[in-house]
Amino acid sequence: MFDNAHRPWLHADTRLLGPDPVPTGLAARVHGAWTAFARTGDPGWARYDPRHPAAEPLGGGAVFR
Repeated sequence: MFDNAHRPWLHADTRLLGPDPVPTGLAARVHGAWTAFARTGDPGWARYDPRHPAAEPLGGGAVFR
């Protein structure tokens, strides 16, 4: 959200972003989703449905169900 993905303290096996490089465009995508949600109430993906739970992939493309 704040374009801090390059900060070293976020990277390591047990850190928020893990040891791998941050996907290109991740900060821009998260920032865009936050600003769209603040402006319109829609972050740009389908609403959460507890009957079919899924998460929106913001970086590496993995979908968690």
